[in-house]
Amino acid sequence: MDFHNRTKKLLTLFFIISVVGLVLYGVALYFNYHESLKNSNLIRDVEAQADKNDKADTIRRIVLETVDSRSKIDSFFLPKNGVVDFLDKIENMAKAKKLTYKIHSINEEDFDGKTLVGPDYLSIIRITLQVNGSWNNIYNYLLLMESVPYRVDVVGIRITKAENLKNDAGKWSGFIDLNILKLK
Repeated sequence: MDFHNRTKKLLTLFFIISVVGLVLYGVALYFNYHESLKNSNLIRDVEAQADKNDKADTIRRIVLETVDSRSKIDSFFLPKNGVVDFLDKIENMAKAKKLTYKIHSINEEDFDGKTLVGPDYLSIIRITLQVNGSWNNIYNYLLLMESVPYRVDVVGIRITKAENLKNDAGKWSGFIDLNILKLK
């Protein structure tokens, strides 16, 4: 009997150890699974951050590589504080062509073009000016506008024979409407 008793105790002990081992194995698998999830989340986060860093490096590289091109593009627009210099330039051009010159209106408006840049980057300077002189000089003055280093759109021209000017023989009066894009 003692043998049965002993065998029974050994089997019971073996069964208890097996159950405890299975429970411990299950607990270990549970914690391992959650650690594995944490690790995969961390790996995914690191890969996402590395991807963001690669994209940021690419953007930095593009910004540095395009400095000259962007400066060249900006040079086509009137500088932020360049309105007075521009007005002086077109006045001197009128004087060089022996024209009398008068600004009738000057307005600045937000640029509403359907482009990638908008009212935060550009504005439009609208100028209406009057010039008086010979037909040839007014024509040459308009041609000279093309030499201005900025984008100048001549949006309207009204030239009439001057009848009320002193010594008006061969004199013409011209109203010119200009639009100039200016950096803000």
